[in-house]
Amino acid sequence: MVAARRPSGTASQWEAEIQFVLAFIEKCVDRKMDLEEFSTYLGISRFHFSRRYKAVTGMPPVKYSMHPKIKKACFLLQPTSLKVKVVSRDLGFDNQYFSRCFKIWVGCSPQNYCKVR
Repeated sequence: MVAARRPSGTASQWEAEIQFVLAFIEKCVDRKMDLEEFSTYLGISRFHFSRRYKAVTGMPPVKYSMHPKIKKACFLLQPTSLKVKVVSRDLGFDNQYFSRCFKIWVGCSPQNYCKVR
């Protein structure tokens, strides 16, 4: 990330900062990201980052950042013979956590998703 900078705090500026973070999440879906990285970039605490993020997006950062990862997993699992373990590793998950998250978001396990597709 870029060096830390402190936004002035108006609602539109905060929304712009969060939109930047959202774009970064979409772009870097295959790497592990954490609140510390984003809050440091914005020059605020993790608590304040989480609170602002939720105010703008309607959900906590960890939950919101899961959506692009699961979306990409669905894409990778559809047309290929990639193993679930490989997809989970490539998206920065350990295999069990990936399977749990996938089932919550998609409604079935990654293995069952592969069979249906």
